[in-house]
Amino acid sequence: DRVTPHVLTAQDTHVQEVLGTNLYNKLVTDFNANTLIEPYTTLLNTWVKPMLIHFIASDFYLFHAYEIANGGIFRHQSENSFTPDMIDIDRLSSEQKKFAVFYRERLIDYLCWNNNLFPEYLETQDGQLYPSSKIINNQ
Repeated sequence: DRVTPHVLTAQDTHVQEVLGTNLYNKLVTDFNANTLIEPYTTLLNTWVKPMLIHFIASDFYLFHAYEIANGGIFRHQSENSFTPDMIDIDRLSSEQKKFAVFYRERLIDYLCWNNNLFPEYLETQDGQLYPSSKIINNQ
């Protein structure tokens, strides 16, 4: 339950940004309908998932110790452990983001070289997100 919001955010922000709305929606629709076929299964399993996993981890590390409830924001701490400081958490998050960016760049290269396999990739986006190939900062 605590990971789900980060999965959804990473899908909406990072995956949709790279794929564009049309290709992203095709993957989501076909996956949910259990009708995903090649080359889309390869795109999802080989190229999208590794990037997504590391972006999720990067975000999750920053927020996993906190819980929002009616009484406010709480930080969990076990009796038999210590809570890492923010520097350690930032370092873990940063390392995961480096992995995510690596896989993001590989995904972009794959899509650029194989855009003929994915007609939705370069379709007009009708006011939606157009695929991004910009390089992002690893920090």
